[in-house]
Amino acid sequence: MLGAMTWMYRKLIEASEVKGVTNGWQAARALGMRPEQAELALQNARKISKSRLLDGLRALQKADDRLKRGGEDSRAVMEFLVTELTSQMA
Repeated sequence: MLGAMTWMYRKLIEASEVKGVTNGWQAARALGMRPEQAELALQNARKISKSRLLDGLRALQKADDRLKRGGEDSRAVMEFLVTELTSQMA
């Protein structure tokens, strides 16, 4: 699950950097995704600032590190991550 979330954040960051794309096919080529997914990524990337996406990616990395280290309740780590990703500060 964490890997999928990280992948999506990376694609959103890539989408935020894509310029001159006018349709899903061009977006798909630029992002290496299916056209429908690429179109959604472009739409969502326009709604979220790049700094917020980068903060989210850092939060995902911290959660991944905490889970790999072990010794912490994985559910608590994931709940904290969701809180970070959905807060106004993220």
